[in-house]
Amino acid sequence: MATGTPHGRSEEDALRQAQVAFIGRIVAASTHKFHNHLAVIKEYSGLIGDLLRSDQPDIRKVIDRCGDISGSIIERADQAAAMEEALNRFVHRGDVALSLFGAGKAAEELFLLYHICASRRRINFETQVAEGVPDIVNSPALFQFVLYTLTSEYLESLDEEGTIAVAVTPGRDGMVRVALTVTGEVDREPELDAESHGPLLLALEKLGARLSGPRPRGQAVEALLDIPSLQEE
Repeated sequence: MATGTPHGRSEEDALRQAQVAFIGRIVAASTHKFHNHLAVIKEYSGLIGDLLRSDQPDIRKVIDRCGDISGSIIERADQAAAMEEALNRFVHRGDVALSLFGAGKAAEELFLLYHICASRRRINFETQVAEGVPDIVNSPALFQFVLYTLTSEYLESLDEEGTIAVAVTPGRDGMVRVALTVTGEVDREPELDAESHGPLLLALEKLGARLSGPRPRGQAVEALLDIPSLQEE
């Protein structure tokens, strides 16, 4: 696909805009979740203060209750720390055009953050990585954008308790195969045409990746993504 023509620049601009929208959605959802964690921690801390200032005669009960609340604070803090670590890696994925990365790790990172966007829908996200999968020298930001675009096609139409799973395995001829499987009731199957999915198709071209599907497979829908472990010139 030529990028030196006005049409090519338009396609590049559309891809950049789609990536910015993708990053914005993830960051906005993550910061909202951070706010929730901080609000709960503040509330729990205030409750501990109230207990310590109370006239409760049984100091043992006060200590036990404060211990329970402290455990809840630690749990919230651990969740926020895990999300902060994933978000920090995520926003730095686009610092360089090419880097060495693991497809499974990038998918896990994305799904941890993406789950925040779908938490009210109670959709499950799963990642499995087989032994011997080579790392990829390519753009991790583009790879995550492709996964996001494919999964977002189902996020709005997938029923409650549905599952979006990614399995990363070694492919043929030095390729890495990423199998995306959606299990559950889906209202529709996306049609990946150039008019409505130009940014996705351009991202696949830039990655040197091949996409098969999405297509029905039993009670699920599956898409296969094959990416070269070393970017071809």
